[in-house]
Amino acid sequence: DEADLIYMAGKKQEKVRRAEEFMALENGLGAGGVGGDGAGGSEEDEDCDDAAIRRWEEQQMTSAASARLLGTAARVLEQQNSMEGLLPTAYGPRRHCTSAGRKAGVSGGGYGNGAESYGQAQSPALTQSQSVPPSAMQLPPLLSDISASSVLSTLLGKQGGLAELVQSHEGQLSRTTEEYRLSEDAIQSLEQQLGETTDKYNFFQESDGYVRDLLTCMDEKVNTLDLLEERFANICQEQAKFMLERRKQDVADEAQENTQQAGTMLNTAHQQRVAEREARRKRRRQSRHSRTVQGHNEGYSSDDEMTESDKLRLATQRDHVVTEAGKLFEDVADDFRDLKKIGQRFEMWKLAYRSTYEEAYISLCVTKLFAPFVRLEMLSWNPLETGQVHIEDTAWFKDLLQFSAGTDPAVLPDASDDDTFLIPHLVEKVIVAKLRDFVQHVWDPMSKTQTANLLGVVKKIISDYPSVHPGNRATVDLLQNIYDRLKMSVDVDPYIPLYPKGVMDSTNSKPVQFFHRQFWSTYKLLVNAVQWQGVLSASRLQQLCLDGLVNRYLLRAIQHLSHPYECADKCAKVVGVLPESWVSGKKKQPSLDGLVMLMSSKLPTMLYHASLGASDVERKKARSTCQMLEQLLCQIGRAKDTAGMMAQFM
Repeated sequence: DEADLIYMAGKKQEKVRRAEEFMALENGLGAGGVGGDGAGGSEEDEDCDDAAIRRWEEQQMTSAASARLLGTAARVLEQQNSMEGLLPTAYGPRRHCTSAGRKAGVSGGGYGNGAESYGQAQSPALTQSQSVPPSAMQLPPLLSDISASSVLSTLLGKQGGLAELVQSHEGQLSRTTEEYRLSEDAIQSLEQQLGETTDKYNFFQESDGYVRDLLTCMDEKVNTLDLLEERFANICQEQAKFMLERRKQDVADEAQENTQQAGTMLNTAHQQRVAEREARRKRRRQSRHSRTVQGHNEGYSSDDEMTESDKLRLATQRDHVVTEAGKLFEDVADDFRDLKKIGQRFEMWKLAYRSTYEEAYISLCVTKLFAPFVRLEMLSWNPLETGQVHIEDTAWFKDLLQFSAGTDPAVLPDASDDDTFLIPHLVEKVIVAKLRDFVQHVWDPMSKTQTANLLGVVKKIISDYPSVHPGNRATVDLLQNIYDRLKMSVDVDPYIPLYPKGVMDSTNSKPVQFFHRQFWSTYKLLVNAVQWQGVLSASRLQQLCLDGLVNRYLLRAIQHLSHPYECADKCAKVVGVLPESWVSGKKKQPSLDGLVMLMSSKLPTMLYHASLGASDVERKKARSTCQMLEQLLCQIGRAKDTAGMMAQFM
């Protein structure tokens, strides 16, 4: 704006004035020196004026810079060396050049650099003492207070600071030395561990490759193993289905034979079935006779026989599956198909690096890893057949029995080690699952042989293997399947025909024989079901046996009989098979009320009427039979119901 322009114009005029004064001094205008007549204006004079202005400006800037540097140096020296009390006296207080100074400089030596001019301008004031007042030579106020004691105190303070610094450095040196020693020890220790670490690294690299190859092999073989198990299960199911249908057909045929009119011809297929049925019964009688079996009732034995052609066909199918199973791992190296060698690999890992073995949860993995080998060996195992190999006699059981147990037989296994439960876990995963499949699809509760074999296996694994217990999910599923299969058999299989009294009086007739056969067949189912006492739920099993079999079938059949001795004999059989825990105790079993009424009221009356007018032997027989009924009532906890039973025979 206008103020700035005025300020700049003033600055320029001042600059021109000072330059003119400098030129005047330099050219000796004021002293009458040579250089012209004072009538400037020529072009040469203007050039000289410009050059002079530039030299003057350079000298001014040099002088100002030198003065600033000297002042800064003086202040620094004053602060750092205050205890010495010495400052460079050659510099003195900072002064500014004046016109007189410049004149002195010019007259003293003409043109020179800024420093020389400055020094030349100041040196006369410093060297000529007569021109400087005495007060000007005194020390600055900052240095006037320095004394020997203050200097000593400062030195002692600095000495203490230096001592502390030395002590700190010595402590740092000591720590550094100790760290150096520890570093050397660590280097030596790491060098010693290098070999172990290398061996460990190589071991885990090898183990990693081995496990990956093993899992790849298992992935390829498990699918084939599943197909083989399915084929073998289908063979067993086909056999079970054949037996079940044949038994039902025999019952239907015999019921038809006893209800059709006399003289009615049977078709050819029916006649062939009758011939086969009677031939099987005849062979069973001959077998019992050779074994001197006494007191057998027709219908109590199990009809599990098969023709030779059927046996050969099923055996051929089984052998074909077993042969293919034997070839499953024939293209695999021994390290990947031998269960014992595979187990040794993991034992080496556990013995060498137990912590990593536990961190990798190998104990939980080996069960699943070993399971396919157990399934392969147990492929043809049928728990329903007699003469099957026991679990403890299998090769896989022997190979894994000492797994992770150590080499010293005197040392007991560690109960906290998960590997101790390897075999129980395999039994749970493989054996229990196989039993469940057989119960669902193959087991016939009407068969005494199958039930006895299955019951023996189930009781053994529950008692011998801690992982198989009622709280385990797999065990619960197995027991539930057993109960469901029993219940289905109780609902479907029993059949006892009830013929008119006139037919039942003929003891040797075919209908009566068929009646007794079916009674003992149902009684056999009761015996098979009661054997599961202690394995299945007691309350559910009682309801199934007492309500589903005794009251629904057996008691009605006994009441339909007209001969008291047959009734008493069958009552004794029924009471004799009931577990003591079902009938003992103060609490009465309501499901037995019908049987109790029959034995305490109806049968004694029938025996009494049968003894009337009979011989002494018959009366004695009736009396002893009534006494037996009293004992049966006491046996089932109904002694109070025996009152008055023998009064009729007094």
